Amino acid sequence: MLRAFTPLGAAVLVLACQWLGLWGVAAEAAQGPIEARPGAAGAIDPCRAPVEPGARASAEPVVEELPEQDEDWCLDRFAPPVSYGELGEESLERACERALGPGCRADEGAALRRVVRFHYLQRAQPLASADGVLSRFRDPSAAYAHYTRAVLGGGGPELAKATQLDGGRLAQRGDSLFAWRGRELLWLRYVDERSAADRRQQLANESLPRLARALLARLGGTDDLPSSLQRLPAEGRIPLGVRVFLDEAFGVAGLGPSALGYYRQGNEHWRMIAMQRPDAESAKDLMSTLEHQPEAHRIERAPLEALMLSERRGPGEPPLSWVIARQADVVYGIGTEDHSARLAAESGSALTLEQKLGKLLGAQGQ
Repeated sequence: MLRAFTPLGAAVLVLACQWLGLWGVAAEAAQGPIEARPGAAGAIDPCRAPVEPGARASAEPVVEELPEQDEDWCLDRFAPPVSYGELGEESLERACERALGPGCRADEGAALRRVVRFHYLQRAQPLASADGVLSRFRDPSAAYAHYTRAVLGGGGPELAKATQLDGGRLAQRGDSLFAWRGRELLWLRYVDERSAADRRQQLANESLPRLARALLARLGGTDDLPSSLQRLPAEGRIPLGVRVFLDEAFGVAGLGPSALGYYRQGNEHWRMIAMQRPDAESAKDLMSTLEHQPEAHRIERAPLEALMLSERRGPGEPPLSWVIARQADVVYGIGTEDHSARLAAESGSALTLEQKLGKLLGAQGQ
């Protein structure tokens, strides 16, 4: 089903490798997008050409999920979709090699269930197209956790240089777009080798969101955000400033799912974590676990039951100073970076202990 690479295909591979860091790993082993046959004068229109003999049978389970025709796009019949994992033609390990990068089974990638890579042609632009990868996870929380990792990479939202769409369910960056719905994570990249980078980005901004929405609508599934994320305050949160983790918080592994938000108001910068548990007793147990961490201690004479915890991070990263409290079945934390405390105080951006406690009280009252 895969064609030999042409010079155009080699160029697409080089550009695609820039985006196969979705999984936070090097993508040297990735094989790039499915090879397409661009339209040319006198050539058969790929949008109308019949599927080649033998291709329909292997691609049929995938075509049920991907619309063959759209107002602006059509599925490239000369480069049928390839699926990996559940009901797929190849294994997920093969998907790591050819579509996602060699580390794609790490972290929340362990919850990966299926991958489909595909190629769409744009009707109005015969030489323009869109490469795509659709990943299905164990559940919506696992999919959203990976979505936030793909959008933010290893930094915060200020460094992501992405544009938020649809309440944060879509994120556009350069000539690519990430989208989430239910168990699915979608990546699209606009391909037009004739256009300069800024023009290609403009065309991507104009066309990829509509294609993404059409694909996600076809898949169905819930667009309800993970419960812990829903408990994070919206006020002051930076656009796309959220990460979802499946089994950690405050630098402690094994605590269960959590949502981390990045906030800014005026000169003040802080982070907030929300961890929703099934009931108040489970939340109390979580507080007890945190209290027994080596870097934790209770805050005396606070307006609510709270503790402080210092999170040690990687080399070169300053510790995070957290104030943590519980309200019913939710555990909240407010954190700031320790290394910038003096400079932050001079600029008026430092959060005092009283301010952190006040923000926790405000979050718990929402």
